[in-house]
Amino acid sequence: EYNKLTTREGFEQFDLDKDGRISLDDLLGSVVQLQLDLSPGDVQRLHKSMATNEFVSVEEWVTALAKANPDSVLQSLGLANKDDKSAAADKAAAEQGKDEDGDAAAKEAAAVKIQARARG
Repeated sequence: EYNKLTTREGFEQFDLDKDGRISLDDLLGSVVQLQLDLSPGDVQRLHKSMATNEFVSVEEWVTALAKANPDSVLQSLGLANKDDKSAAADKAAAEQGKDEDGDAAAKEAAAVKIQARARG
């Protein structure tokens, strides 16, 4: 729970057509409505990373957002202080976390942005 909105309630905000699953169109539309700073390509990669088929279920949404670390994302955006040694360690860990769909840290940042905007 964050800002008095659960992850499941956040899911409901992104399920624009209220069919119990988040399509790519739902996610793209929500990103526009919430004025999130995500490119369509970022949204497509995020959706692909969460969905086991063409849609994101509530369970997949909860699992994906539970993995996001808001503190590290805020620090990577310069919104929280961190000593240089810890920042270097985080950068190295992010480099190791890259996969064929793109940078894992970028996906995490996108997920945190979505979660934060849905809740607040």
